[in-house]
Amino acid sequence: MAVAVTFPLDKLKKEWISVKAVTLTDIIKSVRRIEKLIQLQKNPVSGKLPQVCTYCGWGVYKEVASGSGAHVQNFGFRVTGNPDWRVLACDECGHIDLFRVDLAKDNNWWKIDKRP
Repeated sequence: MAVAVTFPLDKLKKEWISVKAVTLTDIIKSVRRIEKLIQLQKNPVSGKLPQVCTYCGWGVYKEVASGSGAHVQNFGFRVTGNPDWRVLACDECGHIDLFRVDLAKDNNWWKIDKRP
C-alpha cells in the first residue's frame, strides 16, 4: 500500500513547498486522489519503485528497449521522426507495456533499471 502513495505525497509536498498558501480544498483533492489510486491498485509513476505487472500482478516490469533505434524496431515499430519509446517487459509473464517518454509531462521518472 505504501508504494502507491509515494508519488502523490511527494507531489503534494512539492506543491506545499512551492506555493505560499495551500488550501484545505487542495489537500482534500490530493488525499482523495491518493485513495482512488490505492483502490484501483495503480502503479506509482516512479523509476525508483518497482512497477508491478498490470497483467499477472506478480512480476515487475524491466526496461527492454528504449529510444527510437533497432531495439525498439525489434518490437515491431516502424519508427519515424525522433520519438523516445520505453518498452517494459514483465520479468514473470512477459507482458509488454509501452510508453512515449517524449509525450510525458515529466520524463525524468523513466530512469529505471534495465533488464538483467
